[in-house]
Amino acid sequence: MPDSPLKPCAYPGCPTLVRSGYCDVHATQVVRFTQRDPRRQSLYDRNWTKRRVAYLASHPWCEDCLNKGIYTPAIDVHHKIRHKGDVDLFLSSPLRALCHACHSRQTIIEVRGDRGGLKKLSSGERRAREANRTKKNFNVENPV
Repeated sequence: MPDSPLKPCAYPGCPTLVRSGYCDVHATQVVRFTQRDPRRQSLYDRNWTKRRVAYLASHPWCEDCLNKGIYTPAIDVHHKIRHKGDVDLFLSSPLRALCHACHSRQTIIEVRGDRGGLKKLSSGERRAREANRTKKNFNVENPV
């Protein structure tokens, strides 16, 4: 019985042909990117949950969006100082309330070191995104 045809590696941009999944080079990289450090994950316990809920209750709006005059509900809490797994710093460092989009953007900038990882938008693209974003958010005149 003939074998199924080879397919390109599932890693974006890799042309290596494989039977399924990833090539030998990218198989180990994919595991590294998708597995979280269990030591850092253990920080997100009941103490963190209490602190997060209390902070979001007192800071209901995304701080980055609010600086632009947009009322977006904050759903993520971001550490102003990178804790890098330090328990004391994790539980005591200053926080910022952010919407998911702003939190993701901030995390990418910190992780990549702002090495051009974010696409620079033209002024037209920026205006279109901003217009689309304000449609989805609460009424700015009456934010409650």
